[in-house]
Amino acid sequence: MAIFRYQCLITRQQVAPEAPTFCLFHAPVGEILQWADIKRLEEEPGAPQRRTSPAKVKAIKRFLDTDRRNTIPRP
Repeated sequence: MAIFRYQCLITRQQVAPEAPTFCLFHAPVGEILQWADIKRLEEEPGAPQRRTSPAKVKAIKRFLDTDRRNTIPRP
């Protein structure tokens, strides 16, 4: 198995001191395809990559609003 090394930027999305820390990096798509695996709904029924559900969007919003430490990486 190949080993890849990337420089990264460490950041926090929230101002709360207990918020999780994120590591942001970039890599060539060819390398990412070697180590990342996303099962898509079109390829495998029941795969984790699903269509958008309004109920799930509402639940995620509630999750983020509940506690300042709750984060989801966003652009």
